[in-house]
Amino acid sequence: MKKIPQSYIQYAVEQCKILQQIPSPTFYEEKSAAYIAKQFEAVNSEDTVIDSTGNVLTKIRGIKSNKPIIISAHMDTVHALDVDLQIEETEERITGPSIGDNSLGLAGLLTILRYFDDLNITPWQDIWLVANTAEEGLGDLQGMKAVVNMFKRKPMAYIVLEGLGLGRVVIQGLSVQRYRIRLEGDGGHSWVDFGKPSAIHEMTKLIENILAVDIPKTCKTSINIGKISGGKSINSIAPSAEFEIDLRSEKNDVLQTYIEAIFSVIEQSKIPEMRITWEEIGKRPGGMIKPGHPLVQKIKQALLTYNIEPKLTSGSTDANIPLSQGFPAICVGLTAGDHAHSQDEYIELAPIADGLSAVIYLLNLLWEKPKPSRRTPGRKRN
Repeated sequence: MKKIPQSYIQYAVEQCKILQQIPSPTFYEEKSAAYIAKQFEAVNSEDTVIDSTGNVLTKIRGIKSNKPIIISAHMDTVHALDVDLQIEETEERITGPSIGDNSLGLAGLLTILRYFDDLNITPWQDIWLVANTAEEGLGDLQGMKAVVNMFKRKPMAYIVLEGLGLGRVVIQGLSVQRYRIRLEGDGGHSWVDFGKPSAIHEMTKLIENILAVDIPKTCKTSINIGKISGGKSINSIAPSAEFEIDLRSEKNDVLQTYIEAIFSVIEQSKIPEMRITWEEIGKRPGGMIKPGHPLVQKIKQALLTYNIEPKLTSGSTDANIPLSQGFPAICVGLTAGDHAHSQDEYIELAPIADGLSAVIYLLNLLWEKPKPSRRTPGRKRN
């Protein structure tokens, strides 16, 4: 199977750089959506829509529409609106915030659309290309939830594109729960009221106790306190403080047991003149597609065709939503790179041709008609 022509790789890289320059933090994807809708409409104005969640969808019409293929990539990034989006380019790589996560994934959608249109390819089944919202941070996968609610079990497959992670095939969606925990007291003057409880002081003690809870060893499980805030001024006893906690596990029952242990610690932390409250701020359901499923076997075949070693793995991606409902879904990366979610995130340019070619080959494999099996005639019974 040949690689797609170099002109499409150049197009993907140029689109990637354009998209990277559009600030798109979670819940602020409108400008990216407008740009992508314009590119979709230039090829397919009839079948391009923006739904109520802000997702941008377009359809490559196939011979049949009963079992469509959904290919998606999220538009949002972890970076704020005012982040410095300057990039650095060499012959081997491009470096800059969100260049791989997920500017290249989005560029992959645009490239697939252009490739099918230029070559006048009519697939066996409809293909829906979806640029979706709210994958990162506290987005809680709202964009993908709307997509799955629209198509439900009808699709042949959900294929989620990420710019980074070439060779990684996410077949298991991690169970994830997130909480905001808040401490509140009266506060006061740092000298005059010294001795009154400080929300910040007590928060640090509580965090230390939470981190002391044994992490389950039966399967991979993680804890991360990714954000803390609070206080009034340097010379004030903090009247309030809060932190956000992210908990993940490969098994939901293990995660729930771990959460119960953590909240037991929180409930036992009785602090005079201090109130502790919490709220759930995110929940990503887990799920898994079996390694032997035809979708998994075909992406492995597609990757190996381009000498990419498949690595079946777990993660928290948009694929969580269809996987949690028992629908066939995978998440795949388009190139190599590193330092995701940082200012020096980078993508390698050379492997993009293999990554995109493998995805397009996967589409061919998915709509291949199965060969009819031949039955061996049995003996006639007397």
